Amino acid sequence: MIVITGTSALAWWNTPTLFKHEEIPPEQFAAWLKMDEQMRRYAAGRKNRRHVDERILARLPFDLKGIPLPIEVETDYGAVRTSPFARVHRLSRKPDASLLQALGNDLYVASPTLALVQAARRRSLTATVALMYEACGIYAEPSVTDLVRPLLDACTTQAHGAKQPSQFFREDENDPWKPVFDRNGNPSSMWKRPQLITTEQLRIELEAMRCVDGLPQARRAAQFVHDRSGSWLETAWALFALLPPRCGGAGYPTPLFNERVTFTPEARLLAGMSYCKCDMLWPEQNAVVELNGMAYHADRAGFKEASGRRAALESMGYSVLEITYDQMSDITQLEILLDMMSTRLGLKPAKRSTKQVERRKKLHQELFGQPESSE
Repeated sequence: MIVITGTSALAWWNTPTLFKHEEIPPEQFAAWLKMDEQMRRYAAGRKNRRHVDERILARLPFDLKGIPLPIEVETDYGAVRTSPFARVHRLSRKPDASLLQALGNDLYVASPTLALVQAARRRSLTATVALMYEACGIYAEPSVTDLVRPLLDACTTQAHGAKQPSQFFREDENDPWKPVFDRNGNPSSMWKRPQLITTEQLRIELEAMRCVDGLPQARRAAQFVHDRSGSWLETAWALFALLPPRCGGAGYPTPLFNERVTFTPEARLLAGMSYCKCDMLWPEQNAVVELNGMAYHADRAGFKEASGRRAALESMGYSVLEITYDQMSDITQLEILLDMMSTRLGLKPAKRSTKQVERRKKLHQELFGQPESSE
């Protein structure tokens, strides 16, 4: 048994359907192998090439192309050592069948829940929570590997200047994966997709799991995760706003993520549409947060629509707070935004102790790596 684990398994789950199913032509794959001398020599018929590498090499032109090398695997075959294609660990305990996705030929990939537990082994609580938000969210930031890049470039070239560019990133009309476009109308690094797992399912599976390294950290992280985050920026704001103060957050009530709001006839005139989806909505307080990153719409029309949404929502009595990446990445501006959010939720701005300030700074540095502010 060979099991793709941890972040490699998450990369498999986060590879868009189009790229996962598109075969790399043999001549192109052979040319790619020759670009790296170590890979070329290792793949060129070595007598002592391991069973694990044989399996990985056979699948790389297909559904494994979106996983960065070397791929993390656990196996009960032969010697445990690393090659250019796989970083191999001993499979000490066979996972339950419900936690594995069979790929064929004795190759498996860990389920989203098992992969998150494995990834939690070497991650902080913050990083683990962020990973879980993505898995339970409706977005992905797939790895652009050397084998995926030509496919992405081909789709981008076809999509450039098209009225409906997303059609060049769809295998068929039933494919739920959609590229997200930047402000210039070009495909970004982010994709919209269905949730890999819901928070309820994640917690149930974590509770049932036994004897897996990383499980305590994963269980602790899962209690802070909510469904349907739509981007990394939404996830970051969720951590700042919703994590308890002991973890560096503000501890605000939980909103609805990407919730549909149907417009009144008057609001429709302002927005030019019948409804919108709010990034975060607190319905009892009529409060909305919109996160405006470099790329956050699933089509170009989204940018035209965004300008009328705020006016439409405010005409219906909603208080709308728009937040940008630059504002959130500056900790002084972040504190101002959190206080504004507190007021809109009918809460008093919290008095922060020295410890709470340090926890907020630590959380901010983990997410943005920028301890300095513009103050």
